[in-house]
Amino acid sequence: MAIDSQAVALQDQLTPFRRRVRLLLVWRYGAFMGAGAAIIAIILEAIDLRGALLLHPLISPLVVAFGAGVGILCAILRPISSQSLAMLLDRRAGLKDRLATALDPDRPPSPMDGALIIDASIAAQAADPKRTLPLRFGLPQTLFVAALLLLALVRFLPSLIAIVQPEIKKANAEVRQLSEDVKRVAAPVLEEAKKPDATELEKRIAQNIEMMSRKAQAGKLSKTDALAMKNELAEQMKKLESQRAETLKQSAQKLPTGADAMKKLQEMQQALAQQLQNMPASKAEQKETLQKTLEAAQPNASPQQTQEQIKRIQENIEALKRQLEQQKSLTPEQRQALEQQMESLQQQQEALELSQQAREFMQKLANNPELQEAMREYAEFLEQMMKQAESNQQEREQNQQNQMSAEELREMAEQLRQQLEELAANNQSDEQIQQLAQEMADQIREMMANAQGMRAAQGFNFRFGAGLGRDGQGGSDKGDYSGQRDRLNQGDPQEELKIKMKDAPVAGHVPKDAKSTQYMEFDAPPTPGGSNVPLSKALPKYQKSAERAVNRPNVPPAERQRVKRYFESLSGGKPE
Repeated sequence: MAIDSQAVALQDQLTPFRRRVRLLLVWRYGAFMGAGAAIIAIILEAIDLRGALLLHPLISPLVVAFGAGVGILCAILRPISSQSLAMLLDRRAGLKDRLATALDPDRPPSPMDGALIIDASIAAQAADPKRTLPLRFGLPQTLFVAALLLLALVRFLPSLIAIVQPEIKKANAEVRQLSEDVKRVAAPVLEEAKKPDATELEKRIAQNIEMMSRKAQAGKLSKTDALAMKNELAEQMKKLESQRAETLKQSAQKLPTGADAMKKLQEMQQALAQQLQNMPASKAEQKETLQKTLEAAQPNASPQQTQEQIKRIQENIEALKRQLEQQKSLTPEQRQALEQQMESLQQQQEALELSQQAREFMQKLANNPELQEAMREYAEFLEQMMKQAESNQQEREQNQQNQMSAEELREMAEQLRQQLEELAANNQSDEQIQQLAQEMADQIREMMANAQGMRAAQGFNFRFGAGLGRDGQGGSDKGDYSGQRDRLNQGDPQEELKIKMKDAPVAGHVPKDAKSTQYMEFDAPPTPGGSNVPLSKALPKYQKSAERAVNRPNVPPAERQRVKRYFESLSGGKPE
């Protein structure tokens, strides 16, 4: 029993040496595995530097830390037997196998066991763990430090090159500005890509924009690659615009009948408001009638308000009838104008005369909270879109062309009245109205989302569209390097024309009976890119084409006069 207690005491005496051995294993394994992980990070950074891979800035440090952590974990979990520890201490401290002999489990019992253990204990007390097992900067640590230095060099190589070469620093600043512009213009698409129902194309566009931004910020994106990525994003935005347009069309087709009615009601209101805005002040009576019709067409108008509008329209109709009967001296044109005005008032009255069932249906539908919230969002969305459209000349022209006539407005109002009557007959219960309102709200929000995505794609293509010049302007796609022969985007190389040419002077004489003139025409073989058609024959055609182009409403009168003076100068002061 005494021998066993002495053996246990010797084991406890070796505990500091065991901890020291564990520290040495951590120092060795951590450095070895960290060096291997650093080499892997170097390979990843090199691939990222070539542009084939996008690395997050924290990837390389995490890889190195993971490798070193695995090495440390292996060192901690590795078992250290007492016999191995004793042999190590005997060799390092020069104890001549005293500890290994005393702790040998296979040694047969002997009367000298107690003396051996006491001798080993005395020898262990004389040894110091730090001097016996010192920390050394060996091969694994050297490899680890060298790998870290090489990793830092590869990681910050673009920044170092930019410091040495100022022109590269300037190019990197331009690339960063381009990436910021792309990210700002495509912000709506990035927001849509974060939603759970985002399409694969939206997610891919967001990933490409994020990749472009990260590389530009890290200085790992050349101007060549930036322009290529911009063109690729423009193509993807075109696809997204087409998809959004198709989805928007399908959403509109899937709208229930109630949503169609609400949509037509809004279109009628907008058309009436536009008619009011564009109507001259001289037509005050017609303007007042349209204003009343617009107020009565609101979906939440009360029955009393609608009845008042109908009553006023009836009074106007009676006044027109009395005017036709009393004034016998009216000309046919004046009588026809009054009859048309009375017919218009009658049609407006028919459009406003809804049954009591339809009025109750519209009141319940308009009071639905979900539909009210959707309509509020839709109104804000329309207001935002209209503000953007005000700055777009092309959209303003299209809106002017699409302005509906009074006859079309009357037909729309009649169709709306019929659809509301049909809806009221098919949706009489509160549950049916609630379900219809929910469907309409969902479809309205879906249409807004699709329209917003399509608008964002159109905005990106307008600013960074492929095939466009700088700042989205039309023209040759030579980009920022136009005129720089040593740079990019010079266009396709032109083949040298191999045409045999020879000088052939043209001579002639003026006939004796010829009248004085300012010029004479000679027919000759055309030169490459030229024509043998006299200018006097081609000028009228050119002039007609130019006049058609400048006769549009949006062309200022000064431009028309300038074009007119130009062709008069070509024709000798005589208009063709």
